[in-house]
Amino acid sequence: MTQMHCAPISAPPVSNADVPPRALSIMRPQMRLLAPVLISWSAAASVVLLSAQTSSAQMPDVAAGRKRAEVCMACHGENGRAVVPGVPHLAGQNRDYLAQALRDYRLARERHNPTMTEMAKPLSDVDIDNIAGFFHGLRAEK
Repeated sequence: MTQMHCAPISAPPVSNADVPPRALSIMRPQMRLLAPVLISWSAAASVVLLSAQTSSAQMPDVAAGRKRAEVCMACHGENGRAVVPGVPHLAGQNRDYLAQALRDYRLARERHNPTMTEMAKPLSDVDIDNIAGFFHGLRAEK
């Protein structure tokens, strides 16, 4: 097998030779003032784009969550207010908290309840996120 040798690619040297000295003297102070603004705008735009991508990827399908949660309603109530003594209300609970609790029940990790473990075992991560979104969106009554 023959090896090919390529010459390294190099960028032309950066030079201000083509820019008139007067233009440079006028532009330098403005660039010093603008550089921090441009950097902060760039950083802010990156954060906004990243959060938009993250939130759209994690938006639950509440209708699918309601359908999948029908079996949950026997104990936790149709409106998320428990109908069985000793069973927690789920209406208005934090979505991330609910999702993590279901994942913990599914794996029988951290939370040990045979009934909840059996209910959570067949749930996919998407099902869990949807169910958590459904209960989170219900109005918690005082």
